[in-house]
Amino acid sequence: MFQSSYLTSNILKINQNSTYYTYNIIKEEFYPSNDILCYTSARSSDQFKISDDYMIHTSWGKGISRHMIRCEISYVKSVPVFKIWFGEDYQNYVSSTTSATNAANTYLQIKRPNTQARLSGVHVFGLNLQELEKEHERKQNSCFLKLFNKLNYSMKTKRVHAFSEHLTVDFKNTAISCFHPNDHLDLQKIRFAV
Repeated sequence: MFQSSYLTSNILKINQNSTYYTYNIIKEEFYPSNDILCYTSARSSDQFKISDDYMIHTSWGKGISRHMIRCEISYVKSVPVFKIWFGEDYQNYVSSTTSATNAANTYLQIKRPNTQARLSGVHVFGLNLQELEKEHERKQNSCFLKLFNKLNYSMKTKRVHAFSEHLTVDFKNTAISCFHPNDHLDLQKIRFAV
């Protein structure tokens, strides 16, 4: 089962191997150049690209088995570093340069020291999300956009509308991590010139 409102809210909900994950994409950047780009694979042998400068809040489970974490990936000297932040206000973290799965299971051993369970780093980091993959590809291809002053009026209107929608989504997602949920934030005006 797959629910997505990603293009309007950066939130994805997906059932992966009978576990319901909720992903809130905070920051998804470009893939590095092909000479640096690394891949990870799932048990199914499917391979997934690993992006740079990536941040996602992931949650799954219920009650005492509830997990709420922040996952980050950044390339350091051409090697992806997988970090999982957890605990109150995400003050604790584990990291791995080996794999997302290694980071996920290191986190799990801290959270539940005697567990025999194992986590999939691909699922925890949301590396297999097709919606996210499509957005990455769209961003990679965005450098091929026509110059704004070369567009007709209709296309300019569409581009400005899409731009303001993306800014609104970014505002809402940034507000989630910076303000209390009961704070009422209202984006009142967006003004820019091209």
